[in-house]
Amino acid sequence: MVTILGSPGELRRTAIENTLARGRVAGEPEPSWVAVEGPDARWLRQLFLQTVSSRQRGIAAVASDQGLEAALRAGVGGAVWLPPSTARMTEALRAAASGPAHSEVYSVEAGTALLEMRGGGSWLAVTFAHLAAWRHQLGVVHLERLLTRLAERIGVRFVLVEGPVLFLEGCGDDDAVAQWEALSSNEPLCPWDGLRVAGTGSWRSGEIGDAVHAFLASRAGQSAAQGFRAGPLPVFELPSGRQAGWWRPGGWDTGRAVPDSGWIATGPEAGDDGRFAWTVRAAGERLSTVPEVTGVADVEAVDPVRAVRMPGWTTADLRAGTPGGLLLERLVKAANARGLPLWVPNVTDDALRRLLQVGGKVWIDGPAVPLVGRSRAR
Repeated sequence: MVTILGSPGELRRTAIENTLARGRVAGEPEPSWVAVEGPDARWLRQLFLQTVSSRQRGIAAVASDQGLEAALRAGVGGAVWLPPSTARMTEALRAAASGPAHSEVYSVEAGTALLEMRGGGSWLAVTFAHLAAWRHQLGVVHLERLLTRLAERIGVRFVLVEGPVLFLEGCGDDDAVAQWEALSSNEPLCPWDGLRVAGTGSWRSGEIGDAVHAFLASRAGQSAAQGFRAGPLPVFELPSGRQAGWWRPGGWDTGRAVPDSGWIATGPEAGDDGRFAWTVRAAGERLSTVPEVTGVADVEAVDPVRAVRMPGWTTADLRAGTPGGLLLERLVKAANARGLPLWVPNVTDDALRRLLQVGGKVWIDGPAVPLVGRSRAR
């Protein structure tokens, strides 16, 4: 029997167990557990007690925008909306069984203890430049997976710590950078402004924890909108295939290149309520904002705007049955019901195919944009 986390009522528990049983009969892979959103926070406490690798093979059964966002942040492999149908549970089971590999992630305190035990001075600390910006744009879980792949490619003992920061035993700066360049050249979604590395030879025993915090802080950057630079980069519309506008991370800077025509969105900037939004301008004049949304209630609450946008950190895995895939479906429907396009960032070739299956009016940016442009040209 699959373990049920949380305190679901009898009806929810029965619905989950029945769909799991039908999946078992059909030969579908079983998850590590199913965390069921209930009237209290017990399901969340139990979910976050699971190891990272266990979460990757688990399923969240949710009934609220907040529950789905929590599943995304926790890196849960599969997700269904309550009450689940057999078809939806099947998608979640397959998503949880086939997600990308992920190493265990330690707290700074636990990671520090491991480094102390293994000799702190023989390690190389690795993270990303402008870390705060990339945590918002790609998400912590995706960054952790990239560092895991880097460690596996180098082939040395490693410790992955929340932040994320990767510690590689006996690895030199040049080797780490060279291996990252080889890895990132074939990875559609990765930070484009490189790694930041530091040897730990000067980190004294008993002070490694403080050194880890200082290393992360020095690489974090000021905000999600500041630090890394790019663009302007194109934004295309689906299903029409036409170019909708441009985007560029960071603030508006009249000293940098701007498009000759059309609009450009810059940001994101946090508002007084802590929510992020992008500013849309044309010919230097402010036209509108594009708020970032993580739930249907967010879409329904926004003032008249040009579009709404999924935060970059929610879009790393948009496969059917994943938390990101479920969020995509719900937000497309809610945005289009208000006559708004949904802006989906970081779209890869696989994500593009998924978006075409879901349908609706969306804006996209990311690695798949050249495919849209070539298709339109043909």
